[in-house]
Amino acid sequence: MQASEESVTLRPATPDDEAFLLQVYAGTRSDELDGLGWDDNQKLAFVSMQFNAQRRCYPEADNKIILLNERPIGRMLVGATEDEILLIDIAVLPEHRNAGIGTSLIRNLLSEAAAAEKPVRVHVFKYSRAVHLYERLGFSTVSCDSAYLEMAWVPDDRSQLIIPYRMSPYVHLLESHLVPGIIQRGIFHQFTGEVLEPREGVRSLLFAAKLGNRVSFSEDDLTNLAEDGTQIRQLIEKEFLIPDGYDPLTPFVNQYVVRPLQNPALAYVSETGERLLVRTSMAHRVYSPRRDELPAIIEEKMTDIATRIFLLADGTRTLREIFHTPGLEGANILEEPGVRQALDFLTSPERQLIKFTPTTEDLGDPHKPCNTVPRNLYHSLRWDSQPHQGSSNSIIDFHLQGIEDAWWEFDLIETTVNHSFRFPNEALGGLDYGSRFCLSALKPELLPLVGRSDRLEVLEVGGGTGTFARSFIKEAKRVLNGAELNYHILDLSPALIESQRKLLAEFSPAIEHFQQDATRFDIPGHRFDLVIANEVIADFPTSLVRRNESTSDKAQGWEGEGAYYLERYDLSPEDAPDSFLVNSGAFEFLESAWRHLSPGGMLIVSEYGSATRYPKIGFKCKLLPLKEFLEMDDQVLILNANEEGILCLNHILGKYGMSLPYAVISSTEFDRQFQAISEQIGLAGVSFSPLRQGLHCGPEPGDFMVLIMTRPGS
Repeated sequence: MQASEESVTLRPATPDDEAFLLQVYAGTRSDELDGLGWDDNQKLAFVSMQFNAQRRCYPEADNKIILLNERPIGRMLVGATEDEILLIDIAVLPEHRNAGIGTSLIRNLLSEAAAAEKPVRVHVFKYSRAVHLYERLGFSTVSCDSAYLEMAWVPDDRSQLIIPYRMSPYVHLLESHLVPGIIQRGIFHQFTGEVLEPREGVRSLLFAAKLGNRVSFSEDDLTNLAEDGTQIRQLIEKEFLIPDGYDPLTPFVNQYVVRPLQNPALAYVSETGERLLVRTSMAHRVYSPRRDELPAIIEEKMTDIATRIFLLADGTRTLREIFHTPGLEGANILEEPGVRQALDFLTSPERQLIKFTPTTEDLGDPHKPCNTVPRNLYHSLRWDSQPHQGSSNSIIDFHLQGIEDAWWEFDLIETTVNHSFRFPNEALGGLDYGSRFCLSALKPELLPLVGRSDRLEVLEVGGGTGTFARSFIKEAKRVLNGAELNYHILDLSPALIESQRKLLAEFSPAIEHFQQDATRFDIPGHRFDLVIANEVIADFPTSLVRRNESTSDKAQGWEGEGAYYLERYDLSPEDAPDSFLVNSGAFEFLESAWRHLSPGGMLIVSEYGSATRYPKIGFKCKLLPLKEFLEMDDQVLILNANEEGILCLNHILGKYGMSLPYAVISSTEFDRQFQAISEQIGLAGVSFSPLRQGLHCGPEPGDFMVLIMTRPGS
């Protein structure tokens, strides 16, 4: 939430606000009370005493309730004398922090003080994140004691005050090389996981700051820089740029420490009693890796303090609270060299083992910065002729020659939903993907031929390794109750066909294979009752469409290979960009499937993405989410482990003769197989999330749709 998007106002406090004011005040003292070992009753008694003392000390202060859209969310207590303004207290409820509300109100107060030519004074707990906020707003420290800073703002022309900044040592450059010929650049903060893509005008400034140069701005400078100035303010607010002389660790002392959900790192106790870290490099990631490009598994020791922080980084404790855990007491975190060394180790771009967040609300969201591991991204050139821009010939060549190992392809290169769920799983009612798909497809209300015919002809387009067919056939033989099942597979890759034949050799009648291009397949003498294209059509070629600027006729305003399909299938290009791609290969495939379907036959297409219109071929169509089609339970707890996570787990489990497949594993199944060994070796870093969060091995089923098309007739 951004404060600018909401209505923030003030109103005088009334006696009816007493309970709310005490609640807000208690939130301002939590940093000081955490770690003292007091129970809730002791804390409440102390806070109540201090709250009442504050009222007695400032009976004439202006006590205001902060409202957001007329709802109370905080308080602002301001005192004034003939000579100065005292900001006694300003606080908002935790769920409304970090939205700029307090900053905006303080700026308004400073404007009033400037008009009255009065300084503003405030007392701040010295380890509070608010210290940095006040420094940014122009406050300076005038005195301090063991716990508090006295800070003051003097009403000269603040808009002209030039503040020098430097790059935080915890900020690093990022590059993405995933788009051919394009390098996307950004920066990220290793403590927070925040990523920003600098504007062109800001990039040179950051480069200078990265080299150690100081950059200075006044408020007027930032205003005059327009959009660049807005982004520079973001960089300052998010700790990318910090005031010269400012300790960059200060704002994180009272933030929650968490192990990022997207980091696969683990820790365990070896047979010699050492606590060891097992990880891969978080500095970069290679997509579609060759065999020699798999992430290297790194096993290393941690210092005692780094180990303790890592093990306690579950999002329930701030760094200060971790320090007050028995065994980690210290007078001042910022003065303890062992902590800085441990934090450098744990947060380095190479490791990213922990992150910091000011609120616990983000902990369950895998895409929030505190759960991410920003890194440089690359794509392997494992196949010199790998398809570019949807070229039909290069796609065909890739399937004919580029796929060398079927299981490698689906384990680590292009994992599918089917491959991820090729074992029975709670989310599918205890079935695997192919079996569950079969039950959904062979419902008589969906495919009336089931139960009416003594034979069912099925064609699977793109058979993968053969696991889908194996499960589908076994389940179909049970569902068809004696009716004959003839199963056929159409594929282009010799490596995949070989895998399918080996896996399906047990079935009779034998599976018939056709090695053809699916976009224009032709199998003379064959008609099918059911054609299945499961997670295939995204591999089909596309065609470019671009706007023809030389004509004013909208009907003739498009050119390129894809323009033919706009006209043929009556596809409306309304609101389309000047150039775009159409799924020409998918359209050609649908035409071929129509020609090979029996009257009343059905075509089922599953793939990621969405659709708003269908080509006019003649099918009766129904579109629904894959989860709905499979009746998938996305609340089931699943092991948070992508391919890198499986690698790390297998590095440890392999020492004890055990291993995990590259698949979606439920928490129940993981505990059944590995709970005993996990407890024996003190395995740390393993976590589970609902399936819908998508932290498992393979793609997120929620991104997929199913298109069911029936050819009219009986």
